[in-house]
Amino acid sequence: MNKLIIFLVSFSFAFFPIPIFGIYAQHKIFSYSIFNYNYSLYRLGISSDKNKALVGSDGWLFLGNNYVSVMTKSKTNYKIPDDEVNSNEQFIKKLKDISEEANSKFKFIALPNKHSIYGEHLGLNSNVGEYSYYSHNANPVRSNMVSYLRGMKTKTSNDLYFKTDTHWNDLGAFYGYQYLMKYTFNDNFNRIPSSLKFHEIKYKSGDLARLLNVEDLIPGKNITVLAPTTDKVIRTNLITNVVSNVGIQGDINNFAIKQPINIVNNNALNNISILWLHDSFGRAMSPYMHSTFRNVTHQHYTDAFENMSNLKKLIQNVKPDIILLSVVERNSLSFGKYLPKN
Repeated sequence: MNKLIIFLVSFSFAFFPIPIFGIYAQHKIFSYSIFNYNYSLYRLGISSDKNKALVGSDGWLFLGNNYVSVMTKSKTNYKIPDDEVNSNEQFIKKLKDISEEANSKFKFIALPNKHSIYGEHLGLNSNVGEYSYYSHNANPVRSNMVSYLRGMKTKTSNDLYFKTDTHWNDLGAFYGYQYLMKYTFNDNFNRIPSSLKFHEIKYKSGDLARLLNVEDLIPGKNITVLAPTTDKVIRTNLITNVVSNVGIQGDINNFAIKQPINIVNNNALNNISILWLHDSFGRAMSPYMHSTFRNVTHQHYTDAFENMSNLKKLIQNVKPDIILLSVVERNSLSFGKYLPKN
């Protein structure tokens, strides 16, 4: 009897810490895989929170339905309500009118959701729902690159998007840039040759891995330029007037462009000024844009549209040749909310 009691006590002390460490690991930046429940589920192809992030085949992660119902809207039977389309179009027309008043050309492009390019890892059909709006309403300011990137995907053995992040990698962004230059800008400007060489490098895991708290346990990779340009650009915050010389990427990220940021590259391929209103998908495309256009002013579109009077002043100040709006698909039909309330 004494031996049984000793065994049970020893067993309890030996294994009692495991659930404690498991809970602890889920709330720490660094976690041990043996105690991380989220990682164990990930290895089984299961998401610990499918509303935030979904685990697809071969370790691919995708944004969940908590974010503008992206999964629901990615299914072929989804139809965007007519009132949303109409209000969206009213706002786009307003932007076009503002651009024309400033003697600027307006261009609008939707950048593909990861679901649209790699949806097979979630069992999605090759078609998508809400976003088919673009293919049925194509005109010079309604370009969409889903079919183009799907075609590029079949021509390369490299991924175009990060496995553990919502965004495209440097190679995917380069193909997006090529599409922009050829089709949205109608091949009117000098552009970086499509023969640019890329290679694979180790990279940190992305935002989707962080949502599942497994970022320290999943190796990441990027497909990036083999010989990146060493050009420096002049970066100016147009609100604070802080000027700095930085690398070709321009230190462009979501937080950095809440205020308008102007980038000047005197070695650019074209002496053109662009006001670029975009989201986080613009970060990886920025080096190509800075190499191509001498003067590029950035602002996150949500911050720009919150105050249209300030946007008009920015346009008057910058005097851009082109005003470019580029937004990821899942947010590309939701501009109606920026219309003035009656």
